[in-house]
Amino acid sequence: MMLGTDPINDRLHGTVEQFDNQDQHRHADKQDALDPTDIQHEYHRQEDHRQQNLLTKGSFMMKCRPDTVKRVNSSKSNSSDSGILLHSMTTLIHFPICTRVKHNAPKRSRGMKTWSLLTLLLFTATVPPLTLAEEQPPQVALASSFRDLWPELSRLYSEQTGQAAPRTSFASSGLLSTQIRHGAPFELYLSADESTVDILHKTGKTRDEGTVLAFGALSLVSLRTSADAQNASSAPQKSGLGQLDTRLENREAFRIAIPNPAHAPYGKAAREALQYHNTWPLPAGYLLNAENASQTFQFALTGAVDFAIVPDTLLHKAPPGMSIWSLPADSYTAVLHKVVLLNGAGPAAEQLFRWLQGSAAASVLARYGLTPAN
Repeated sequence: MMLGTDPINDRLHGTVEQFDNQDQHRHADKQDALDPTDIQHEYHRQEDHRQQNLLTKGSFMMKCRPDTVKRVNSSKSNSSDSGILLHSMTTLIHFPICTRVKHNAPKRSRGMKTWSLLTLLLFTATVPPLTLAEEQPPQVALASSFRDLWPELSRLYSEQTGQAAPRTSFASSGLLSTQIRHGAPFELYLSADESTVDILHKTGKTRDEGTVLAFGALSLVSLRTSADAQNASSAPQKSGLGQLDTRLENREAFRIAIPNPAHAPYGKAAREALQYHNTWPLPAGYLLNAENASQTFQFALTGAVDFAIVPDTLLHKAPPGMSIWSLPADSYTAVLHKVVLLNGAGPAAEQLFRWLQGSAAASVLARYGLTPAN
């Protein structure tokens, strides 16, 4: 709306100009008689007086309209259209409800607000956005059987690629699978149970069916120190499970630990091996189900059980006096270790996924009792 077509705005504009003229004459009369300090005090006093007069003349509080802001700015400044627009934006941002007097603030205030806005816009435009992959390494979920070998894998990966060590969480494959199904923010999953990967793929949590990384094997271990145990461990004709058969035939009490078959893949394989040798089910009190493979081996190390069936990935921690018997490969289904990218995987997780399938990673897997797939 142009000036002159709105009676209310015309009246307001005329009142503002009237008080402006009065202030200018009063200021000119006193300027010669005042020193610079007095001039500054007088200016602030008259500015407060003028605003009070305007507010008492009538209801000058109004909601700023873009056309009103532009009209007032154009009458008080010779700035370009872009400067008017920036000042209008600043006014609307900082003063959504204001008086006409606010638009007559000293040019110093308008300039400060304009420069603040320009500085903010320039800073925002020059700072490049950071992606999640640049800010932090990928989150990896690993089965417990990877716990001992992972530090070496992680160190070698960082040395060869220059990337930061991945963030890791260790648990049984079944537990990790449940966490992923419920939204855990993992990007890469290393499982010792291929059935959990299949379930995740069917529920739409993975990019594909995953890749077989390695095959795991089982051994029977015992920390017995009797002469019979040492004779048994030195007799090649007698397998480890044959030791169990002898004890069962002689009705000798013993305890054996295996990972819990309900959720641990190595526990399922251990149960298959016992079934293959007709030693399953065991008499009551003979079997101890551990939470995972690491706990199973710990039971054997502390002497809490007479025997334990553990994955070969843990045998590097066996003390010199421990007896170890490898279980026949045909007595159980090989434990497949799979690696799979989850839907939220970023570039860093993809790089780690590819590196784990290379020769450097395969050499580490082999040293820890796994048979690399490639």
